Amino acid sequence: NMGICDLPRGESKRKPAFTFAEQETLLAVIAKCGVQKDWDMWAWCFDTGMRHDGELDGFTIDNVDFSRKTITFWRPKTKCWSVEMVLTPRMSEILVRRRKEAQLRNDRKVFPSTSGSRRSNWDKYIGMCNFNKHFTPYTTRHTYITALAEEETSPKVTMDLAGHTCIETTMTYYTKSSSQLLNKAISALQNRKNADKTNDSIDLDAMNGHNSKKALIK
Repeated sequence: NMGICDLPRGESKRKPAFTFAEQETLLAVIAKCGVQKDWDMWAWCFDTGMRHDGELDGFTIDNVDFSRKTITFWRPKTKCWSVEMVLTPRMSEILVRRRKEAQLRNDRKVFPSTSGSRRSNWDKYIGMCNFNKHFTPYTTRHTYITALAEEETSPKVTMDLAGHTCIETTMTYYTKSSSQLLNKAISALQNRKNADKTNDSIDLDAMNGHNSKKALIK
């Protein structure tokens, strides 16, 4: 290490993810405010898991294949193209609304925005929902990847959809399981125990007298 001692490092703080109900609450609040472009942008983030810097703000209408109903976009952080992603019904509706405006722009961007404008926009709606401020704009990406893990999507597929370059990054969403996955694992274990007890139980009604005592002792 060339005589340089590294300082001890603690585990990085776990980033939160929205539940489905929290996503719907946030989008409902935005819809109530009547700002369609804001609703479209944040719904799109939840449905794609895009990184905001370089992916969301660089996404153009030319990245959409309307005939195939898919999108493919450049990922500046990993310097590669995304896999071809199929449009969900909600994504298709958003693109129909945003298409004309994007085509009229010189840069063809579908969600033109800056990091600062997104943050102030996000904080406004988070405050209106009375959500904890630890939910940052990047929560949309963590929510997307966590949801894939909770649906037991294979790590390799999750890695491709998230645009990670190494499987270790993706696996953090599996090893640091959400409460939903933890509860599911505990319930599965308890169900297995209950099934084993049923299979191994002794039929006491079939026993009688001296023989039943021997069976219980064994």
